[in-house]
Amino acid sequence: MQQMELNNDYYVYVQNVINNFFELYKKRFGRKKPIFVCIGSPRVPGDAVGPYVGSVLAELDPSLEIYGTIKFPVMATNVNNFAKKLWIKNFFNKPIIAIDACVGPSAPGTIWCRDSAGVKPGEACGKELEFVGNTAIVVNTTNRPEDLAIVDNFRITRISSIIAKSIYDNLCNL
Repeated sequence: MQQMELNNDYYVYVQNVINNFFELYKKRFGRKKPIFVCIGSPRVPGDAVGPYVGSVLAELDPSLEIYGTIKFPVMATNVNNFAKKLWIKNFFNKPIIAIDACVGPSAPGTIWCRDSAGVKPGEACGKELEFVGNTAIVVNTTNRPEDLAIVDNFRITRISSIIAKSIYDNLCNL
């Protein structure tokens, strides 16, 4: 399994990706504060990016509207009901940024930002779950679904912290 290299270059990479995302975000939503839906299971290291990011963001700014933390995760067992209620209630009023981990062919640690679409969680593992968000930040944590449970949890928490702090820095400039 390929490892994520966490060095200063990776920190700069994350900052650039998140900064570029928020430039596009501002063009679409102006200065509206988003709702965050941080998807994943904190019990599965390769799927825990969302809850870790949610927890760090909640710590940095308790006034943010965040769903999905280590203590109260949004995951496969509750995401469908949650997504429908949130989408109907808020879609036209507030931007919803979905944050999720993914399984994909690119290098672990690669981040994709979608400024005009959310995510469909669990797709790589064959799950049929609701679409979440109208924007998204997605982190590739592994190349194979069977490796989700053996991803280095320390690296995932570090990556999540870097992402959350980069998001927070951008929110301070909205």
